[in-house]
Amino acid sequence: DGRVRWFRDEAGIVNDDQDRPLLLLGVMVDITERKYAEEKLQRSEALLSEAERVARIGNWQWDARTDEVYWSAEMYRIVGVTPERFQPDHRSYLSFIPSEDREGHRRKILESLSRKEPFEDEHRVVTPEGRMKTVWVHGFVKLDEEGNPIGMRGTAQDITERKRMQEQLEESEARVRLKLESILSPKGDIGTLELGDVIDPQEIQDLMNEFFRLTNIGMAIIDLKGKVLVGT
Repeated sequence: DGRVRWFRDEAGIVNDDQDRPLLLLGVMVDITERKYAEEKLQRSEALLSEAERVARIGNWQWDARTDEVYWSAEMYRIVGVTPERFQPDHRSYLSFIPSEDREGHRRKILESLSRKEPFEDEHRVVTPEGRMKTVWVHGFVKLDEEGNPIGMRGTAQDITERKRMQEQLEESEARVRLKLESILSPKGDIGTLELGDVIDPQEIQDLMNEFFRLTNIGMAIIDLKGKVLVGT
C-alpha cells in the first residue's frame, strides 16, 4: 500500500565446535509504531517550544529530593543564558533577580512550600548582558502520597513589553487628565493640549477607512493648529 515501515535488525554468528562460522542467526523487529510515536512526540515538543517562544512563557521544575532543576528552552531565553553554558539549580534563578526584588520572591516561595499552596509573583530579572526584564512567575507545590512537599513546578512569563505599554498608557492618561483639569479650572488654558491626546486616532482612522470603502467619500479630522490627525 506504499506505507513506509521501520525495522530493527539484530544478528550474530553461530560457530561450530571448532569455532568456525557456521551460520548467521538474526531477528527482525517491526518498530514502525514506536518510530511514528517518537516522531509524533518530537513534533509535539517542537510545537510546544515554538508556542513558548511566541508567548514568552517558560516552564520550570524543581525536585527537592535530588535538588535537580529543569528549565524549558524559553526559561533560558528569558534570563539570557544557554543550556550549554549554564546549569540551573534552585538558587541560581535568584541570582538574576535584583536585590530589591529578591527577598520578596524568596519569601513567597518559602510561604508556598510551608502552606502547600500556589504562589504568584511579579519581579525583575537582569540578564548577563545587563538587560532589565519584568517576569511573572506562577508556581505550584508538588506533594508526595503523604502530602509532604517534594518540589515545585510552574511557569515564568516575560511581560516586559506588556509592562512597558501599560506604563506608557498610564503616563498618557495622567498627562491628558492634568491638561483637562487645567482647561476646566477658572484660569485654565489649552496650553499644549492636542486633539490627539483626547481621541483615539487609530480607532477613528479604521472607521473612516471602512466608511470610505463603502461610500467612496473622503473625510478628515484637523485640529485647531491645522494638523491632520486622520483622513481618507
